[in-house]
Amino acid sequence: MIGNGPRLGMWYGRAKRMLGRDYGDRRVAVFLSSGRAGDPKQHQMAVEKYLTKVLRKKGNLNVVAAEAFGGWYKVRGEVQQDFREPERVRMWADEVGRKLEAWEQG
Repeated sequence: MIGNGPRLGMWYGRAKRMLGRDYGDRRVAVFLSSGRAGDPKQHQMAVEKYLTKVLRKKGNLNVVAAEAFGGWYKVRGEVQQDFREPERVRMWADEVGRKLEAWEQG
């Protein structure tokens, strides 16, 4: 799995480098955590901007699942908005695990 919380609208650091690697035939799940992704009015925009658009440029990845989850905003150490949904994240991770297990068993 490769995950990131975009900053200023961009992937960064280790996650950005991981997106650029060649994993051969290995399957990869990709996710991000963003305040916008947690806002129902902006979720689809976040998926398009931070996942679909980015992954379109990364033809070297065999993506089996991609999802955007809500994050939180912190200003001066205080949480301003919290869109996190831990149960939704757990359900998605379980689903990805089942997919990968099924593919391995062929």
